[in-house]
Amino acid sequence: QHLVAARIRPARQQIAMEHNPTLHQFMDYTTTSPLVPPGRERIYALGLLAGLNGDFLVSTHLLMPQLEESLRFLLNKINVRTSGLSSEGLQREYDLDRLLEMPEVGEILSNDIAFDLQGLLVHPFGSNLRNRLAHGLMSWNDFRSPWVEYLWWAILRLCILPVLRYHQRECQ
Repeated sequence: QHLVAARIRPARQQIAMEHNPTLHQFMDYTTTSPLVPPGRERIYALGLLAGLNGDFLVSTHLLMPQLEESLRFLLNKINVRTSGLSSEGLQREYDLDRLLEMPEVGEILSNDIAFDLQGLLVHPFGSNLRNRLAHGLMSWNDFRSPWVEYLWWAILRLCILPVLRYHQRECQ
């Protein structure tokens, strides 16, 4: 809560005011981000832009399900199974809760980020945003909470930092 109020919100507002990024500019990042699966670039860009402009209702609805698919995408790239057979014999994708428990997610994103995402998205003693969103338990005011702004910021970092690091290395 304090991190959002003291750092994330002021930074978000300053970036929006000084740079006024466009959807096209966000697309430049999402098309080269290792987090974003092919065909999801525009969805990510729209969600990131909405969050930058303070529309966390839209950004949360767009980005949260995409993050779940991104984890599957990253895990599949390193040959980790992200689905299994149900007791009825049906092939089912693992849900976000199970994906975030996989040690490989900590290796890909870092254990700290995986822990943050667990507490933010799926842990019943945390914010539990994923389950609350998926089951329609979030009110208008919930989309104005620091937790959804922190989620937007976390996804922004996951999308853009690898691209920025790559460009910095290329320019040196």
